[in-house]
Amino acid sequence: MTTPVVTIQLEEYKDIFVANRIMKARKIRYLPVVDSDGRLEGLITQSSLRQLLKESHFLRLRKVCEIMTSTVVTASPSDTLQLVARLMVNKQVSCIVICSGASIEPEDQIPVGILTEGDLVQLNRLGVDFNSVEAAQIMSTPLTFAQTNDSIGVVLSLMASLHVRRLVIKSQNGTLAGIVTETSLTSVLEPQELYGVMEIMQSTVNHLRAERTKLLLQMDLDLEQGFRNSEFHMVCQPQLNLSSGRVCGAEALIRWQCQGRGSIPPQSLHSLGRRERIDRRPWLLDP
Repeated sequence: MTTPVVTIQLEEYKDIFVANRIMKARKIRYLPVVDSDGRLEGLITQSSLRQLLKESHFLRLRKVCEIMTSTVVTASPSDTLQLVARLMVNKQVSCIVICSGASIEPEDQIPVGILTEGDLVQLNRLGVDFNSVEAAQIMSTPLTFAQTNDSIGVVLSLMASLHVRRLVIKSQNGTLAGIVTETSLTSVLEPQELYGVMEIMQSTVNHLRAERTKLLLQMDLDLEQGFRNSEFHMVCQPQLNLSSGRVCGAEALIRWQCQGRGSIPPQSLHSLGRRERIDRRPWLLDP
């Protein structure tokens, strides 16, 4: 087993960005969530993070060709499983794309199936003779493809609907162009690109609203109740022209006269790390 285990406490798990940063930094695919006593509360996986991703504006604009792995290890349908297994070990890959065609050049190879290390492990447990079984007999087929000019959102939808971690990419003429994996989607794209700026901004606004309510409740203050009771009023702060000594304008400020607490000074809210200045604009007077 892997030890020590990287975990995250439930109270620290604010959003998926926190989990994503930890998993990306530690290069792990699973992140247990524990309580303050170390008891298991749940498990975050790359797959669960991927299921939360939306087809945001950025995903619709970005293309598969930007993130796919173009250097793909291939084998022929007539190759034995022993040869496929040896290729995986030598090339240090977890899958082999099975292609028809005699040429080894990618532009001439037509993908017809795929074999993964999981397939080989399962067959080995069943006692299958790798020297007598060909790749065509046990490869996963038919394949579901994506095109190089498809958006990343299309790939995410396909992988989620098919429950697969790899997707073969074809060129316009149907030949092998590359492969996209769950790992490449999670590690190459930043959360800002996966969700888009608007989604991140909305998440931040929601978090700030929750923090604001929490801080106000700590002072027994209810901002929404104050608005409903019309507890806010405007005051004017004069602005002087130092050369002439005359009032040249005024700054309009909003003040809070709370029914239960009386006048709420701005510094009380400043001490909580926020400014409760709702409106501030200069009103210029005629000279």
